[in-house]
Amino acid sequence: MALKAPLVYETKHHLSYYECDATGHPSLSMLISMAVQVSEEHGNSLGLDTATIQSYGGGWVITSYEGSFAARQPINGEEVILGTRAIANNRFFALREFWIQSADRQVEYVRLTGLFVYMNLQTRHLMSIPQAVIEPYHGPEKKRLPRLAKARELQDVRFKNDYHVRFFDIDSNHHVNNARYFDWMQEIRWGQNF
Repeated sequence: MALKAPLVYETKHHLSYYECDATGHPSLSMLISMAVQVSEEHGNSLGLDTATIQSYGGGWVITSYEGSFAARQPINGEEVILGTRAIANNRFFALREFWIQSADRQVEYVRLTGLFVYMNLQTRHLMSIPQAVIEPYHGPEKKRLPRLAKARELQDVRFKNDYHVRFFDIDSNHHVNNARYFDWMQEIRWGQNF
C-alpha cells in the first residue's frame, strides 16, 4: 500500500465580537478553541464526528501545546484561515499542527503543535488509538514522536488565585476544556488592571 501524504484541512473563519476580548482581538483561549474547532471539522469531513470517535470507547484529549503567536493578531470582523494537519502518530499519541493565517496568507498569526492521546471514557485512562480513528488522517506512523517543549516555570509570581472548576468549564469528554486554562491564566494577568 502506498503511503499517502497527511491530509491538510483548511477553512475560512469570520471573527465575531464574542470571540474577541476588550481589545478587539481574540483571546488566547479563543485562538486555542479555533484550533480545536478546525481539528473537529477535519475529523467530521473524514466521517469521524464525536459520536463515531466515542463509539470506540474513547475520546481525544490534548495533553500539551507548543507554538508561536505573532505580535499582530487578527481583529473583530476579520476573515482568517484556520488550518490543521496530522504530523505523526504511534499507538498511543498523535501530533497535529494548527495555523491561523490572514485571508490573504500574508500573516501567520498562530502556529501550534498539539499532542493528543485517546482516553478511555469509562476508566479515564490512556488507551490505544483505534486504527479506524487514526488512519483517515494519513499521518505518518512513527515509533517515537518528538517531545513538545515544556512551559518554563514562573520565577516571579506576583498574583495567585485558586480556581474552582465550574460546570461550563467541562467539555463533552467530561474534563476541563483546555482553553479554559488559558482564560484562567490571563484573568490573573489582566484582571489586576481591569
